[in-house]
This record gives sequence, C-alpha cells and structure tokens, in this order.
Amino acid sequence: MPLIDEKDGRLVTLKPGRYFAAYHDASFKIQFDEPTTALLLECQGKKTWNSEETCWHALVDGDVILVWDDNFMEGER
Repeated sequence: MPLIDEKDGRLVTLKPGRYFAAYHDASFKIQFDEPTTALLLECQGKKTWNSEETCWHALVDGDVILVWDDNFMEGER
C-alpha cells in the first residue's frame, strides 16, 4: 500500500530560484524568476533521518522538479 502524506496533491507557492528537474541529469535545472505555483505530487523522504524537512516531487508547467520544504513561501510549510 502506498504511503500518502497529507500534503500530497496540495498547491504551494515556490520561492524564486533554480530547481533540479526530477527526470534529467544533475546539470539540468529550471529557473523561476518570480514566485511560482507548484502541485506537490509525492513526498520523496526526509533530508536526514532526524530532520522534519522533506523533499518532494512537484509539477510546474509540465515539468517534475525536486523541492524542499524550505523552498515554499512563508506560511505554506
């Protein structure tokens, strides 16, 4: 049975910056110059075993990117 997180399927606003594309090599990054809306698809796990910060696959304009909780705009964690 898949694990479902209460944040799966939630819309969030990402801070401007560079993000790694999930299904490309490590050199492929996507740049957002303004805050951008993303759909959280699936939690990929915690940063470290004792951390509360999690990594996500998120969908933005047809691209799946990797995002961390600290990439969300304030108030959306």
